[in-house]
Amino acid sequence: NPDNALTDEGLKQAARGREDLAGTTLRQAQLIVTSPLTRAMQTTSLLMGSLKVNNEKTHTWRIIP
Repeated sequence: NPDNALTDEGLKQAARGREDLAGTTLRQAQLIVTSPLTRAMQTTSLLMGSLKVNNEKTHTWRIIP
């Protein structure tokens, strides 16, 4: 399945990353773009420090030339 959720190890790694440079950088960003795949949304949510993982796609933006 190409849209697998994070494994337990992946969840732990993302939670640890929240306190490292990755999490700090994301929290300071003005714009975050991520894949709509479940594991990408989970990783971003955890790095941002969310206590609840939200797999909802909340915004879709398209740039039309």
